[in-house]
Amino acid sequence: MSRILWKTDLIANLSSHNYEFEDEWIEYLFESYRSKGHEIKKIFDNPENLLSIALNSEFRFKDTINIKEPLNRKEAKFIEVAERRMTNLYKELNYFSRLANPKNYTYDLMDVDYLFEQYENKYFELKQWFPPLKKDRIKNDIDIKFFPSEK
Repeated sequence: MSRILWKTDLIANLSSHNYEFEDEWIEYLFESYRSKGHEIKKIFDNPENLLSIALNSEFRFKDTINIKEPLNRKEAKFIEVAERRMTNLYKELNYFSRLANPKNYTYDLMDVDYLFEQYENKYFELKQWFPPLKKDRIKNDIDIKFFPSEK
C-alpha cells in the first residue's frame, strides 16, 4: 500500500504551476481515483467471485471528457503526465488486488478496512493539493479600496 500512496503523491504534484488544467479534468481524475479504490476493495470483500475479472489498467481522459483543441503546452503536459501517473497507479492497485487471493494470503477484514481507509484519507489529501473547483469557490465581495491602508 505504501507504493500506492507514494504514487498518489506523484499525482498531487500535478497541482504545480508547471501544469494547467480544467475543473472537468480534475473532477474526472478524482472520481477515477476513488472509483478504482472501490473496485479493488470489492475484490477483497468477495475474492472468490471477483479475483478472476479483468481489471482496467489504463487511464485516459479522451475516452470520457471533451478536451478542447488545440491545447497549450502546459495543458498538453498535464494530460500526458496525469494519464501516465494514473495508469501507473491503476497497475499498482491491480497488483495489490492479487493479495486478496485467500489461497495464498491470510488477512483480516479489519486490516483491509484499515488499508482502504488510508487510501481514502490520501484521496482527501490529494484534493487539498489542487485549488478549489470553480463551483466550490466562495465569492469574495470585499472591495480592497475600502481598507484603511488603501486610503
